[in-house]
Amino acid sequence: MKGLFKRAGGLLRTALESVAMAASQFKNDRFRTGLSLAGIAIGIFSTVGALTVVDSLERTMNDGLSDFGKDVVLVEQIPLEPDLDEEGTFRWWNYISRPPVTREEYRFLADHGETINELCYSCYFNNDVIIGVIGDWKLVVRNPIQTGRAFSAAELSGGAAVAVVGADYAKAHPGEKTLSIDGRRFDVIGTFARSGVSAVSLADIDAAVVIPEEAARRLPSAAEARCVLAARPVAGVSEAAFDAELRRLLRQVRHLDPQAEDNFALNRFSLIAKEIAELFSLVDTIGWIVGLFSLLVGGFGIANILFVAVRERTRQIGIQKALGATRGRISLQFLTEAAALSAAGGAIGLVGVALITLLLRRSPVPFVLSGGHIAAGLTVALLIGIAAGMAPAISAAKMHPAVALISPEGDF
Repeated sequence: MKGLFKRAGGLLRTALESVAMAASQFKNDRFRTGLSLAGIAIGIFSTVGALTVVDSLERTMNDGLSDFGKDVVLVEQIPLEPDLDEEGTFRWWNYISRPPVTREEYRFLADHGETINELCYSCYFNNDVIIGVIGDWKLVVRNPIQTGRAFSAAELSGGAAVAVVGADYAKAHPGEKTLSIDGRRFDVIGTFARSGVSAVSLADIDAAVVIPEEAARRLPSAAEARCVLAARPVAGVSEAAFDAELRRLLRQVRHLDPQAEDNFALNRFSLIAKEIAELFSLVDTIGWIVGLFSLLVGGFGIANILFVAVRERTRQIGIQKALGATRGRISLQFLTEAAALSAAGGAIGLVGVALITLLLRRSPVPFVLSGGHIAAGLTVALLIGIAAGMAPAISAAKMHPAVALISPEGDF
């Protein structure tokens, strides 16, 4: 046990001496060492910065999708993940010709759906500025009411001339108590809170005017409305079972033959989450590739510095070996020195990322430098440093002590 502690103490002394050597190397040749550290710092800044941005954006988007409800199914004409033909072409005209979702289908699903917990029918027209809703309309309008009140059940079912407006609309029309749509007057009964950056919705609620669908369908401009059914299952119902019931009911209400294809689409925002994850994974890869080039430049710079250090300390290495220093001890000395230089560059890059995240702390997207990113950055920096120091360390370890002692210029 005593020998073990002695060995560990010797290794620690070697490591500390190597770190001191790395510091002195910077003092002796600041320009060359600075360029090498800059390469490592830029590489770590690029990779960790990309990881931080991508993870923050992905987390924000996933939070928005979770708030909207990944279990919500949208019945629409066009699928979010369209089928491609054998040539990889999206034949959009096959979807455009499908019949639109109707209020009668909403009623049919409301009356016959056994696994449906919440159901909403919404129509969007006038460039999605006007939204008509009926049923569980909070499925598609997630913004809470900031001032005033929401619709009553009687107002929704009876088609009352009332409206709840978005934050941007209210700001553009301060103090407005009524508004006009196609010449019909609507009383403004409430204002929605502003959407967060992670908000996921079928329209820009901040600029929208939401009214009962029964009132909307009487407006001339609603003839070209885009209508959507949104449904959420009872807790515990699987996606497959819920989709199967919706498909069965929709085929029944549309009187489709058993052999006929579906003329509707069942969409989930989980498909968007999947596409977002694939996109962010690609951005992650690009970030690593860009950072790798800078890391390689920094690594070659550190290797060059250590080769010069080996030559400059040739006699010192000879003395160490004459006094009994092993090849492993000599190698460890230079590997530690390389790792210390690379870690210093990595730390500078991480400090840069941390400063950027602090500057952006008030931005709509909360950028966070996580402990995992810090660990990844330092690990990569250390690995680059060790790889860069491997060849100089082996060169120093193989040096013959007699030749090193008589070589004042370090020629070996």
